Amino acid sequence: MRRTFSGAVALVVAALTAATSNAMPAEDSWAASFNACPKSCHEAQGPADWTSYHSVERLAVCNKTMLLDFAVHNSIDRKGSHITIRACTEPDQKSKIPYPISIDSSDFPHKEISFEFGSWGHANASTAGAIAGLDQIQQYLASASNGSVKNVFGMSGETVVGLYLGQDFNIQGAGDSLSTLASHIKNGPLPPKSVFQYCGVNSNQIFGVAMSTVGDLASVQSAIASWDKGICSTDFDEAALLSPLKLKFSAPQVTNQISQHHKRTMAHGDTKFYRRGIYSTTQVAAGDICAKLASAQQTIYLSTDNPPMPAPVENAVCGLQVPGTKKPTKGTKFENQNSCPLNAYCNVWDQCGITQDFCTSSDSATGAPGSAAPGENGYISHCGTKITNNETVSAEFRKVGYFEIFNKDCEYLNMDISQFDISKYTHIHFAFAGISDDYNINVTGVQDQFDQFTKFTGVKKILSFGGWSFSISQNSFSIFRQGITEANQQFFAKNMAIFLTKYKLDGLNFDWEYSGAPDLSGIPAGSKSDGSNYLSFLQQVRSLLPAKSSLSIAVSASFWYLKGFPINAIADVVDYIIYMTYNLHRQMFEIPYQPH
Repeated sequence: MRRTFSGAVALVVAALTAATSNAMPAEDSWAASFNACPKSCHEAQGPADWTSYHSVERLAVCNKTMLLDFAVHNSIDRKGSHITIRACTEPDQKSKIPYPISIDSSDFPHKEISFEFGSWGHANASTAGAIAGLDQIQQYLASASNGSVKNVFGMSGETVVGLYLGQDFNIQGAGDSLSTLASHIKNGPLPPKSVFQYCGVNSNQIFGVAMSTVGDLASVQSAIASWDKGICSTDFDEAALLSPLKLKFSAPQVTNQISQHHKRTMAHGDTKFYRRGIYSTTQVAAGDICAKLASAQQTIYLSTDNPPMPAPVENAVCGLQVPGTKKPTKGTKFENQNSCPLNAYCNVWDQCGITQDFCTSSDSATGAPGSAAPGENGYISHCGTKITNNETVSAEFRKVGYFEIFNKDCEYLNMDISQFDISKYTHIHFAFAGISDDYNINVTGVQDQFDQFTKFTGVKKILSFGGWSFSISQNSFSIFRQGITEANQQFFAKNMAIFLTKYKLDGLNFDWEYSGAPDLSGIPAGSKSDGSNYLSFLQQVRSLLPAKSSLSIAVSASFWYLKGFPINAIADVVDYIIYMTYNLHRQMFEIPYQPH
């Protein structure tokens, strides 16, 4: 064990949170955390595969047209309400592959109906957002099988569009009505709130579109919820009856001689009974609210057996709902499944974080596992902010100073290494030596400064490699990534050890920014294997260094860029870890004497 870490560092502070995760979700699940927009609708199979968000405010980050899906009877503007909004967006370039038409609707019955257009407020808004939202919904309907869509929402900028489609209407034929609406409003302008509705005898015969040009998703939701209850809007400021058009209705649906309008022995007409001890599950469809599923004459089964796994969430990064998670064996604690990297907290939305917002102990009114009180995000695992590893004093105190050799390229604030007061430090990091494409050490551009550095006495001389520029520059970013692979790491590590011995250095330090990083500008995303390769490389270096030589690394202090390092395992290999906490103190571009 080499856990002998300690205190003060010039420029950076060394401290270790020794933790790691036992599983990692797909990188595209993490991507939802930093991508402004959700995944493409063309990549998803349906709303269950869309990106999940838990606030209306989060939607405003995306500037693309989105489709939204959420529970219409769970008011999204109720204070403290827990909401889940699933979203997808149209791609930058629309797919050239047409959406598949699921059924042939040419023989469905037609009926000529007239739509009412009602509005509230003064019309002064552009129609662009509404047209884009309607177009996105129209494309979605073209890909949906008949009867599988009851409501869907579109959002483009400040404009929100919601569609309600009663059970008696044919989905593919609904596109004609949306085209009519688009034609009616295209010349604009639009009012803050409006509806386009046809009202039959009940909710099965209601077709409605609600729009808000001021981003009022709650008002659009309210209109959809009213239509679902069979209630149409009547209190318009202005209203007009549009020209009649023919609309296709759905073909009669027969399910084992039992009308779906009256009785279902199991969800969606499944009349098969199972012997005791065996259960069957079915996907809840649009309109299957609790009141309907638990209505009179509905057959349900109660059991003390283990329930099925919860449905996966496309962008879950921790917990049971990470896509691909297998059902735990009996006796396994659910909270230990897919735990967060670095022992970070996993909240009830299956997201990782290290702030108090991810670590609030609370229960819902039902006390159901994985739930939280109104207004809280709760937690599933690893909640706790108490520092638990500070009782044992380190065997060695280190005070580390960095000599930034790249200061010679600055316009001002230049410093020669001879000016470095080494009496104030126990360790001096010479940052940074170069690494060539063939994994040899290169100090030719700074030979004079390096030669002076090697003559220091009374202080540990540590040669540092990497840094920000080296890690992200086009001509050098791949050196670390390729050098630590299984094919190259032994040769790379051997060259490091030889150089240290040749110049009688006291240790090596690596500053790779950052292992597995998915979002560094101008270079490809890192590999999922970066972390394990880096650990293996450090183990190789350690095995080749003299016993008295030190080995250390520098890493980000942020959770996002630290999660790619298997830091707990690395801590057993290195002597100390430099955490770049100055990034948390203030942004470097705010310092007056930048750029450096």
